[in-house]
Amino acid sequence: MTQISDLQQRAEQGESKASLARAFGISWETVYQYLKDAPSA
Repeated sequence: MTQISDLQQRAEQGESKASLARAFGISWETVYQYLKDAPSA
């Protein structure tokens, strides 16, 4: 599983964007960009 897909899965499970940013060492803006660019299932 890639970091982006892991981030997307954790976001779907309800983890906060700030928590994800800290866990992955990225900015919250990057978290939102990754989630925005995620393909709809």
